Amino acid sequence: MGFLQRARDAVRIPEPAATAIQAGRGERLLTWAHDEATGATVVASNHRLYAVSPGGEVTLARAWHLVDTGTWDHDAFTLTVSWVDDQRPVRWVLRDPSLVPETVRERVQASVVVVERVPLGGRA
Repeated sequence: MGFLQRARDAVRIPEPAATAIQAGRGERLLTWAHDEATGATVVASNHRLYAVSPGGEVTLARAWHLVDTGTWDHDAFTLTVSWVDDQRPVRWVLRDPSLVPETVRERVQASVVVVERVPLGGRA
């Protein structure tokens, strides 16, 4: 049994999503959740955030450094992710218990390399 197969089994990614995701070298699938709104499977890896349609098609595969913000609304069980390149934000309804919101936060924090304040001068 290969490393990727063991990693997939460890988090028990649903088979259609696990088969559709072509994880890169050194990439580990960390956690997943079911989106009630679309039926997609949302998967977080150490390198990317994925969405896989119920038919097994990867509809989203974006690296963590492309995430601008992630917002969790506990009352609506909604995770919203916006992107640094102004692509349309994605919104998932994740009612089942999952570690996806926490993983998004941790991975986005881990992708920050440098934060520096730059004074822009006075404004008239």
